Amino acid sequence: MRDLAIQDEYRSDRCDLIQEFYIPCLEKATVYKRAVGFFSSTSMAAAAKGLTALIRVGGKMQLVASPYLSETDAEAIEQGMRQKEEVIVSALQQELDKEFEDIVRDRLACLAWLLSQNILEIKLAVTKEIRRQGIYHEKLGLFGDRENNIIAFTGSANESSTALIDNFECIDVFCSWHLGVRERALKKVENFQKLWENETPNVEVMEFPEAAARDLLRLCPDRPVAIEPGLPYKPKLPYASESKGIYNVNYAAKKTLETLKIPSDITLRKHQRQAIQEWFGNAGLGILEMATGSGKTITALATATLLYEYSISQVDEVQ
Repeated sequence: MRDLAIQDEYRSDRCDLIQEFYIPCLEKATVYKRAVGFFSSTSMAAAAKGLTALIRVGGKMQLVASPYLSETDAEAIEQGMRQKEEVIVSALQQELDKEFEDIVRDRLACLAWLLSQNILEIKLAVTKEIRRQGIYHEKLGLFGDRENNIIAFTGSANESSTALIDNFECIDVFCSWHLGVRERALKKVENFQKLWENETPNVEVMEFPEAAARDLLRLCPDRPVAIEPGLPYKPKLPYASESKGIYNVNYAAKKTLETLKIPSDITLRKHQRQAIQEWFGNAGLGILEMATGSGKTITALATATLLYEYSISQVDEVQ
């Protein structure tokens, strides 16, 4: 990686984070480690070219993120975990020299495949202090090569296409072969390793299956069609909590524990779920035409809940 012309700062007003930083680094790296507040598989499609190069040389990836995932990403992760012990018979078995970049662009299939092949490892981080309403929100990244060169970076960007393409972001970069910042680069390596091994105070890091079993996952709505045209919307209305634990995974405002959610004693009926899906599928435009007694009010409130959860996730993602 030493032959890369790495800048000490990348800012959206001066450069393209994907084309000028992420992809060149991925193309030279054999390991990519990332710790972020929010992760979305959309980042894989955005950096497909670099990710393909990393995979072709037998590279590995490690990811730590808060347990806030889209429903489709969570399903893909679960699928990848199951497939670790199975023989995979699908188009994803094609050799890496056969246009693997096309597979990477199918972000959900890619996510499941990377996990099943042990190329990608994912762990989830939650804060331990119940009195604080914050979440794990660090942004740290590391690229490494076979010569033990390290490119470390920190800054505002999460691991999502929104952060890498749409948002105005800034990251600071530290190369281990630059004497002036070598110690800072190595400190970032140490920080990530402690996090990965669950040795960071005030944060607990766990495997995905454990977080799911303990009901710590917070599933966020996928992007509305208005933002990603053609994306199928499958509503899901979970509310994650661990009643006897000390882990904070709420989106609630810092001054209150209240949040908008569907009461546990209400189950949406098929026609209500269909109405919500069609409303989102029409970019949030339209009027519900439902018979008296069919549950228009509950349908509307459920829709408002989904909008609330999505809007909060987007506010947190850009912070």
